Amino acid sequence: MASSTPAAAASCPSEPQPSPRAPGTEPFHETAAFWLPRLPPAAHRVALDPRHVAALNARAATVAGAPRDIARPEVGGRERIAADLDERRRWLSARVADGSYVEGSPHALDRAYARMTASVAIDRLHFVIEETPLWCVPTRAGLFTPPVDPTFDRNRCATLHAGEAVRALLAHPQQPWVYVHAGHTVGWVFAAPLTPSVDVTSLESYRHADRRVAVVLDRADVTAPTVLEPAAGSPVRRAPLRLGTTLPLLDADPRGYRVLVADERGLAPARLPRSDALRVGPLPFRPSDVIRTALDHVGQRYGWGGHGGDYDCSLFLRDLFAVFGVQLARHSAVQAQLGSRSRDIGALDEAGKRAAIREAAQRGVVLLYMPGHIMLYLGEDGDRMYAVSAISEYLEPCESGPDTVRRLDRVAVTTLELGRSTQRKAFIERLTRIASFGHVPVP
Repeated sequence: MASSTPAAAASCPSEPQPSPRAPGTEPFHETAAFWLPRLPPAAHRVALDPRHVAALNARAATVAGAPRDIARPEVGGRERIAADLDERRRWLSARVADGSYVEGSPHALDRAYARMTASVAIDRLHFVIEETPLWCVPTRAGLFTPPVDPTFDRNRCATLHAGEAVRALLAHPQQPWVYVHAGHTVGWVFAAPLTPSVDVTSLESYRHADRRVAVVLDRADVTAPTVLEPAAGSPVRRAPLRLGTTLPLLDADPRGYRVLVADERGLAPARLPRSDALRVGPLPFRPSDVIRTALDHVGQRYGWGGHGGDYDCSLFLRDLFAVFGVQLARHSAVQAQLGSRSRDIGALDEAGKRAAIREAAQRGVVLLYMPGHIMLYLGEDGDRMYAVSAISEYLEPCESGPDTVRRLDRVAVTTLELGRSTQRKAFIERLTRIASFGHVPVP
């Protein structure tokens, strides 16, 4: 009689399987109507006033890897630029050498390094006109972890949204590669749609306008900006408005807003119609509003490094917090070190971690970090804790075979039990740090 073992093993898929919803999550868990009544009373009050937001942003600037003011002189320092380039070169070369990364084409890194060496110093301020990939080194050939998944290009450092300011620091003399500092990330853009260079005064007036229109729903159905006084004979590029984008408000009337946008001419006035996707800010930092805005984006597609204009975990939170004026880093490990309080919980047992999360949630918004992933805490339902994040995949145990990879590939609500009894362990077991925002005095 043939053994039943092969049949049992065959029932464990070897390829990733799509998952419409994570186990333990019901449709109602994905709604603000379920979670907002369960929040503590303080969550419906302002947790960070403008003074506290400014103090948090200033404190974040002292953390390695956190946002930097691109107008500061040291950003353009030649020695700093050379050190950053050398560090990234050594880091990537080591991973290709040990097999952690695979080049998308032979000698792609060597060609990228040659472009870096040939590039010449410049120093100009620009705004991005369209959604633009930011590459870690100047190649579009790709770097991948084996087995190769083309949607996970490890050379994709970030995505720049229309309206973001950058400082261009190096340019290749023959190819359209430019090395830029975007405040949250440094990297290379290729044939980037940028405004003509602007001066520091224009940059500051754009960034620090007292009244702004904030985009609270990503790529919502908002009519593209009607550009006022367009350049004769020159079509104006328009890009979808992304979550967290804030535009200086020039004036408003019952039909819409007159704002300042970035286009081929530089900074120009444009008109936006009134929409539920837009709010006049700065918006007050209420935990309930942060959670409501996050849940409005459940179902948005996942994209590593912003692939396809979509969200990875840290980009989603960075854009979300930008709605409320809070500057987060681009990378999850740094985000977890920010906030009113950041606490290492890696050594705690599960009960201790749950207690730490509950205590932090009494003070405001809580971010939950495990190496490689960061989430926004929602609360508890029964004996389960829940969070929302832009998530690619999780593991599911499979009897008589290897763990099954389940792909969510979207912004999703999940329990902290996800991954229990797999080689990666449950999310609650993997948590190493929490960061809370609010209800703590900021000096």
